Amino acid sequence: MIANEAHLHLVLNHFPILGAIFAIPLLAYGFFRKNTSLERAGLLFLLFVGIVSVQTYLSGESAEDIVEKLRGVSEVYIEKHEEIASVAVAVALVTSLVSLIALFLSLKNSPLRRAFTGIALLLAFLTSGVMVLTANYGGKIRHSEIRDGVQLQKTPYEDEREYDD
Repeated sequence: MIANEAHLHLVLNHFPILGAIFAIPLLAYGFFRKNTSLERAGLLFLLFVGIVSVQTYLSGESAEDIVEKLRGVSEVYIEKHEEIASVAVAVALVTSLVSLIALFLSLKNSPLRRAFTGIALLLAFLTSGVMVLTANYGGKIRHSEIRDGVQLQKTPYEDEREYDD
């Protein structure tokens, strides 16, 4: 069960990231082996990524309203996450549009199908990268242990082990 908008955002955000990552080998294998069924499956994955990216992006504002009231939350990382998320959703939508065109051309057996499928494959790499970057900044909002410049403190037990030799 979804507890609140922040929880919904956390659940949804995995789909665009993993969807783009899973689409790449599927689409690449289909493209290079000239397997139309696998190409179409990869293109459908990318279409799904764009659709879910919009919903994930839209859920982010409500999630921010909840999370910014919590202790230990970094407003700096919220802003960075929000900025890169707007780029990520735009890239995902362009990728989805190209994928939709490639699917349409595939159904029509157009000679342009391969070109659009190849462009969709290249855009899938870009989408995947920008989604991972977005997720990285999102994780840093609440997880100070993954923020830049973090230095871990030794526990007393670790200090004792150094002198046991």
